[in-house]
Amino acid sequence: MTASKLNAHFQKTLESLGLPVVPGTAVGGEERVMTYNYTLLPLQHADNRPLFLKALAQVHLFLPRRENSVMLRSRIISALLLGGFSFPEVIDATDETGQHYVYETSIVLSLEDLQNET
Repeated sequence: MTASKLNAHFQKTLESLGLPVVPGTAVGGEERVMTYNYTLLPLQHADNRPLFLKALAQVHLFLPRRENSVMLRSRIISALLLGGFSFPEVIDATDETGQHYVYETSIVLSLEDLQNET
């Protein structure tokens, strides 16, 4: 249940940018797509369970090589911050196949909120 709520949070945060948003890292031939992946870490244990989860996340932006992406890249940072994520480190992984930017960020979420969110 927690993973589906966290995936929904990623979708809600990134969908306003106008690109397909896909969990995982495989893009299956899409030229303009955003993907995300994360690792969950438990935080602040009480009564033998964590009270919070920290998601160490990567958001990947894939675009055609010649597309001007300056404004979109800035909007991604704004969207992540508005979604409660930390300010991301941005890695330019562009190669001969196209633009590829990796946004490394994190978010801490209450386990109770993730389980009760509708």
